[in-house]
Amino acid sequence: MAYSELQQRTDLVARHRENRGRMASASTTVNTAGVGVIEFEDVVAFGLTFIEEPRVHYGSYCNADDLRDLLGLEDTDPLPLPTLSGSVIEWDQDENDHYVGAWLAVSVTMGTPVDGVAVTHHFDFHGVALKDVPNDPTD
Repeated sequence: MAYSELQQRTDLVARHRENRGRMASASTTVNTAGVGVIEFEDVVAFGLTFIEEPRVHYGSYCNADDLRDLLGLEDTDPLPLPTLSGSVIEWDQDENDHYVGAWLAVSVTMGTPVDGVAVTHHFDFHGVALKDVPNDPTD
């Protein structure tokens, strides 16, 4: 059976409907050991294309027992937690000014001079995105 114009049009409409932007998220986790401002050299590729600047959510994890051991504290001593923040320092944008990745940095500060504070940093990106569809169906 020949591929009719009506079938071509129906397939095109279905493809556009499937590839419309919808709410999506991308995430990454990075680990640091120490204090200071750390800028990561490699871009974090989202694996999707945000059509507007995505919202960024940041969270972190620092093991309290490891921190107590590092500082030589007892279980009953107050725990001086590090002050942590994460930032996007630059967006990676495609030729259409859509957002496809980000360069990140974190800041770790301690009120007590100490080195070797192990922290896991979590970044989540949320927004309206398009699904990346390869041009070659064999990809």
